[in-house]
Amino acid sequence: MKTINLLEDVEYSDKRSLAEPILGDSHCRIIRFAMKPNQIIKEHETPSALTIVVLQGKGVFTGGNGESKELSQHSLVNYAPTELHSVRALDSELVFLAYLPSAADTHPEHPPVGLIENKS
Repeated sequence: MKTINLLEDVEYSDKRSLAEPILGDSHCRIIRFAMKPNQIIKEHETPSALTIVVLQGKGVFTGGNGESKELSQHSLVNYAPTELHSVRALDSELVFLAYLPSAADTHPEHPPVGLIENKS
């Protein structure tokens, strides 16, 4: 068994949101996103369904129908395959997990990785 503290060693960039692969295999991909206040992930789509869980901070999550919701810690949002979506961090740092089932080989910029071991 391997474990990770999802809020440990989170890195941020002044230029853009950071995406760190946490787990990737033939069944799923989990990516941790870290955003500074007011950073934006522009509208895009994923080939599979996408589930997001907010771990820290607040953000505005927008779906393909233009509906926007302000979500904070312990909130979950689900997008259908190919649904356009975007994210905007509000007035604090935003950290969330993105879970993509069966998408391990669909994102060449994030190759499959094993679970990152807890450093403590």
